[in-house]
Amino acid sequence: MALVAEADVMEKRLIAGINGAVGARVTKTWHFVTRPDGPSAATFLNVSPAQGAGEAFAIGLPDGTVGVFYFM
Repeated sequence: MALVAEADVMEKRLIAGINGAVGARVTKTWHFVTRPDGPSAATFLNVSPAQGAGEAFAIGLPDGTVGVFYFM
C-alpha cells in the first residue's frame, strides 16, 4: 500500500473543512488531482474523509499517471 503523503491529507482536509481549516466548502463540487500510480490514487481517495460510492473515479493518463476525480 502506498504511503499517505502529508500534502494529500492537508489537501482533503482543507477542502472538507476538517480541523477548522479555512475555506471549507458548503456545497460539494468535483475536484481533480493526478497521482503517480494506481496505489497512490487509491490511498489518496481513502484519506479521511474517504469518498463513498459514486463520489470518485480514476483514469489512466497517457503519461502513465492516474487522474483522480473526486466529489467533496
